Amino acid sequence: MARLRPAIIEGEVSSGVVLQADGLYVYSEEDIFGEPRARRRSRPVSKGALLNLEELKPDDVVVHIDHGIGRYRGCAT
Repeated sequence: MARLRPAIIEGEVSSGVVLQADGLYVYSEEDIFGEPRARRRSRPVSKGALLNLEELKPDDVVVHIDHGIGRYRGCAT
């Protein structure tokens, strides 16, 4: 008899399915935890995003989506 090897795979599954003949058991998040969890909102896309650091000059004020407001000090080499 083959050993079962469980795997956790992240993805979108609306509901689980069991294919017993193939030994495949797929469970959705709702099947395991009950009601659906709150989903994270996607981050807004910045309209003024830089394409490369060459657009910045030392001492330019910048806003980083994760780290907030700062001052550009140049590129570390």
